[in-house]
Amino acid sequence: FNITQYINFIYLLKNYWGVILFILPGAFVHALYFTEEKKSSGFLFSGSLLTGWGLVLQLSFSFNLWIKLWPGFILAIAVAIFEIFWFGGRERGMLIAAVIVSGISAIMFTKINAGNSYTDYILAMVLIALGLIIIFVKGTKKELNKRF
Repeated sequence: FNITQYINFIYLLKNYWGVILFILPGAFVHALYFTEEKKSSGFLFSGSLLTGWGLVLQLSFSFNLWIKLWPGFILAIAVAIFEIFWFGGRERGMLIAAVIVSGISAIMFTKINAGNSYTDYILAMVLIALGLIIIFVKGTKKELNKRF
């Protein structure tokens, strides 16, 4: 038994626990999805969440950015949903869900990381404009599908 190996392991576990406990298993689960003959979106979603949350945890821990990076957990969910859309059946509902969740994450990132008080007003104007566009866009369902 070599004490330096034990100390090195403790150092790695203490400083890189996000990589060891989340990112590496997430990469393994991703690899399972891509090597399986019958694709299961459960592997893809789980692997993406583990990897995304591991990145957020490791960056937050390493640079002490817990307050600024917490919307990354929401963004990881959006990325997982988008991966199901991209590698799955390309269902439009998955894309819409990914865009909505990533929009929520972007709003939170903007709100948390912007330093001045004008961002509240800009964010309010952007959301009001998006709401007005949704209300006043006219056309049949086929025309809307062609546009978006």
